[in-house]
Amino acid sequence: MSIRSSWVFGIWFGLLLGCDTSPREVDSPEREAVVAEPVVVDREPTASDRPERKPPKPQVAKQSIAFADIALASGLQFVFDTGARGDFLMPEATGGGAGWIDYDRDGQQDIFLVQGGDLLEPEAGDRLFRNASTSATTRFSDVTLAADIKHHGYGHGVAIADFDGDGFEDIYVTNIDENVLLQNQGDGTFRDITEESGTGETRWSTSAAWGDLDGDGDLDLYVCNYLDYDVRSPFPCYSKSGKPAICNPSDLSAVENACFENLGDGRFRDRLVDWGLEAENSKSLGVVIADMNLDSRLDIYVANDVMPNLLFLANAEGGFREQGIAMGCAMSGAGLNQASMGIACEDYDNDGAPDLYVTHFSADSNTMYASLGNGFRDVTNRQGLHRPTLSLLGFGCSMQDFDCDGSMDLFVANGHVNFGAAGKMVPQLFSFDGKRWHETGGNIPCLSVPRLGRALAVGDVDRDGLPDLLMANQLDNVSLFSNRSEAGNWLSVDLIGSAANRRGLGARVVARFGDRQVARQLVSGSSYCTSHESRLFFGLGDWSEPCELTVHWPWSDQSTQVVVEPNRQVTIRQPAELAVHTTDRTP
Repeated sequence: MSIRSSWVFGIWFGLLLGCDTSPREVDSPEREAVVAEPVVVDREPTASDRPERKPPKPQVAKQSIAFADIALASGLQFVFDTGARGDFLMPEATGGGAGWIDYDRDGQQDIFLVQGGDLLEPEAGDRLFRNASTSATTRFSDVTLAADIKHHGYGHGVAIADFDGDGFEDIYVTNIDENVLLQNQGDGTFRDITEESGTGETRWSTSAAWGDLDGDGDLDLYVCNYLDYDVRSPFPCYSKSGKPAICNPSDLSAVENACFENLGDGRFRDRLVDWGLEAENSKSLGVVIADMNLDSRLDIYVANDVMPNLLFLANAEGGFREQGIAMGCAMSGAGLNQASMGIACEDYDNDGAPDLYVTHFSADSNTMYASLGNGFRDVTNRQGLHRPTLSLLGFGCSMQDFDCDGSMDLFVANGHVNFGAAGKMVPQLFSFDGKRWHETGGNIPCLSVPRLGRALAVGDVDRDGLPDLLMANQLDNVSLFSNRSEAGNWLSVDLIGSAANRRGLGARVVARFGDRQVARQLVSGSSYCTSHESRLFFGLGDWSEPCELTVHWPWSDQSTQVVVEPNRQVTIRQPAELAVHTTDRTP
């Protein structure tokens, strides 16, 4: 590991602050939400459209990133039960989903955690924790029973979104057996509508994501399916020494993924084949829905285990075409298949286009695909990310500017699928200096504890404007990493869509301040078996003057423009005239 001397002192000074487990005190009147008045534009703003600016101040030195695991101190007690009983069943190794949800619309982020348990006789184990925090402390309480969440199943992942456009977020849980769709009733309870909605996928599902895939204004659902595996009659696998062992995915057949079109009346229908999304031998574990080529249409990137990854680009006339190999993001730069699991999707190099970071099995490094505009390039080795991840096995991951210094950071949840507790690994934190990534989390005490990390979800638990992290662990309590960084100036952005896509999933927001321009997309899915808070975070460094935000709404060639002060949470509403009104783009 090599860290530039220019910010070594900043990192070590932050470490002296410690990594305690106490809930963070939050009382900042400056950080109240601001609902911005939009200006509709049908073109990219020019220099003449922007308010006068003073010359940008020099970039601040690297800020000190610090986290504290406050899960237990805040009442968040949950351990993912793998159900391992010595039978070495494959699902034992990969479960552990987590997501953020404001289920009661009180403005605070609640937490949904997926449970495993006995694979043959699963019980109702998923948990909903309500955020009951005050300005003085962070606190959660288990409201699962009160919310009437009681489905049975060995869970894997979760996808959270307001699929019916009523303003309340709903929950889709992926399982080893039948998946479950829980509709938020708006009164603090949920109703299982799996059967009537037609979303009861019965194959082994992992990650899932909501997104407006057909441009009709409402949210469709893409589901990753993994392997053809029967827990009641499992395929027998053995180690080199002849002992029973977890199977290698190469030993088992793949199953097709699923894609459900939202019909707008609470029902869904299978569109995988109709939309050109079928793919043989996918063995899918991760998915992100984003506008990968900046044409305002939403694309789908799928991370596959031991098979080439998939990139489905949306066609102008409807449907999709698979372009993973052609676009350079299906395999490593050496042309080798990798054991892909989690995905981070952000524009880390500030060229305007989203990049991809994909986690893999141990003895094969994770991969960074930098966008070239018309494709991707594996830059893992040249940017310092190859050697640090070779010995680790990554799952959930996220790229965020955790200390708001204006440069991207990268967090990876690690943990082996073999060896049980002996396979625990430390998570990793990297920071980008404009040319290379450097490992920066090794001396943060709460990140030095080995865990079997799986899902990694980003949200702002204490509403201080900084992204916090929720990490699901096998065999250990869930981790809630409160962001205690010495941060620069910041903005956080919420979107309200005018159609059924109420959170504006798929929108792209460009922040302009001084001579800098930073783009963020409100992607769906990403990480691993995870659902993030639907909020965008911008780090501004030393910039303390007004910033210009331009929102490019999905499936629209128009945008919304606002000017806001830094260190604010901003809510931007989509004007009704920009809403999507098309009804069917099926080819």
